[in-house]
Amino acid sequence: MTILREKLYNRPQSDTPYEDWWTVDDQDIHQHLIQLINVIDENQSERRWDDLVHGKLYQDSPMVSKGRRKQNSVTYNVIKACIDTLVAKIGQNKPRPRILTEKGNYDQQQRAKNLTKYLDGMLHTSGAYRYGPQVFKDGGVFGTGALKIYVEDNEVKTERVLITELLVDDLEGAYGKPQSMYQKRVVSRGLLKQQFPAHAGIIDEAPPAEIANKKQQTVELITVHEAWHLGKEGKHAIVIDTGTLLCEEWKLDCFPFAFFRYNTSLASFYGTGIAEDLKGTQAEINKLLRDIQRAQNLVAVPRVWAEYSSKLVPAHLNNEFGSVVKYKGQKPTIETPTAMSNEIYGHVKWLIQSAFEKVGISQLAVASKKPAGLDSGRAIREFRDTESERFTSLTKQYEEFYEDAARIIIDMSKELYQGGSDYKVSVENRDFVETIKWSDVNMDKDKFVLRIQSSSLFPTQPAARLQKVEELVRAGWISKESAIGMLDFPDVAAWTTLETAGEEYVAKIINDILSSGEYTPPEPEILPERAINYARKAYLEARRTGADEERTEMVLRWIEAASVFLAPVAPPTSVPMPAPAQPEQGTPTANPMPLPTTGLAPQI
Repeated sequence: MTILREKLYNRPQSDTPYEDWWTVDDQDIHQHLIQLINVIDENQSERRWDDLVHGKLYQDSPMVSKGRRKQNSVTYNVIKACIDTLVAKIGQNKPRPRILTEKGNYDQQQRAKNLTKYLDGMLHTSGAYRYGPQVFKDGGVFGTGALKIYVEDNEVKTERVLITELLVDDLEGAYGKPQSMYQKRVVSRGLLKQQFPAHAGIIDEAPPAEIANKKQQTVELITVHEAWHLGKEGKHAIVIDTGTLLCEEWKLDCFPFAFFRYNTSLASFYGTGIAEDLKGTQAEINKLLRDIQRAQNLVAVPRVWAEYSSKLVPAHLNNEFGSVVKYKGQKPTIETPTAMSNEIYGHVKWLIQSAFEKVGISQLAVASKKPAGLDSGRAIREFRDTESERFTSLTKQYEEFYEDAARIIIDMSKELYQGGSDYKVSVENRDFVETIKWSDVNMDKDKFVLRIQSSSLFPTQPAARLQKVEELVRAGWISKESAIGMLDFPDVAAWTTLETAGEEYVAKIINDILSSGEYTPPEPEILPERAINYARKAYLEARRTGADEERTEMVLRWIEAASVFLAPVAPPTSVPMPAPAQPEQGTPTANPMPLPTTGLAPQI
């Protein structure tokens, strides 16, 4: 940071300072922008070198390694095991954005539902769900994973971006909210000319990019710099060494990137990952395993001990069955010594176990096994819930990554619509494909809130799924017939749609009456009690908000018409008194007592 201060603030003064590149003329912006990016890149060379080391620790690939790889080295890659396990447990999830309205009418609620479907389809078609696990893996390896969301040919697209390509001023990004961001990458010269045919001349004049290993280069590459600046003077520029390819106004209030960080840093834009946390443990494991390998080859091999005085023919020592070994004198002995102390092997096991515990996973989870004795669905779910408590914050960060991606998709779709392009997306339902246009879901930001639906209602294990369905049947939420279909295809949305179809239809009728005065008479198929209850509440709310009196009267008329379908209440029927029991034949009857006599009243 001290070096950056010296280079940025104690540099010789020029006509245009580095930080004001967005105010420079479009034709000269490439000179100022490239100079600034090179300064930041030079001062962050140590971080980029660490990223290369972390990538090499996860996977010794040609992209992140120098020279030839050692093919015979024995190691246990605990970093790769931890990251791949978390990717399988969390990274494979597909959190679904959900649009909610606040005191919205029926039309706004329908737009919110369709906007939810729109985002669901966009995350699939744009590739966000496909790149999500890779971005999660980048977060575990490099500390930060990035998904770039951009517009090309009037379509919203996504691509995974290596964090080594993105640059942020260390001082500006200390709190995680920089105003400028830069991307430095190498691109094929031919591809760049296809994207910017009007600038083919300056693209041909650009010098080739500096590649560390030119033997692996099969196409001609040049360095491309891309920059974004937020705020009232927001700007987006794409430049090369010989000129400016694109310079336009940037209207969005965010960068076109959705970030996932495994661990957020205290004072840095970039996060820290599993590779950085475990690289010391991994290095010790590698050292001990190399020592064990050398000791096994050098010491732990069978040896035959024979005295000089014994007349032993070495050719008789072979692997033939029933071979005869002739000797004279003392009998030769065969020994296989121990290569290393048991403490060394125990220390290696402890290092591996402590690495898993530091990340928060078990060796059973790495091997995709469950503890012995957990066979019931409830026990499996409780075990998974207990194991997942350690990753609550990590799961939340992954959901926020998709939430940020959804917000950027909404902003870019709105920009396309304002530019005259009504973008549409195809959404897969259970039995058909539905096409949704942005014009049908366009809503102001203050009319809705975006939330993430994190997990599915149903588990994935067969035993746990059966147990969950049985619980729903016992609770009375679903019928046995519906439960049978949910065992193989748990389409909760389709079942919910059918169960709430009556309420949705009544809500649409009442909304049409209050919003446009369109009257639809009630039908006998509705549930009259629930429909009338909803209509009465809507009527009271309309009166409270001062709705048109003529339309509220139409709601009352609809309630009166729906009351016809109420089941008539049967009048109470008189229960006949049972006839007195007749005495059976032969049964003696008691004589009645004579009435008492009195002189005060005549006998009746």
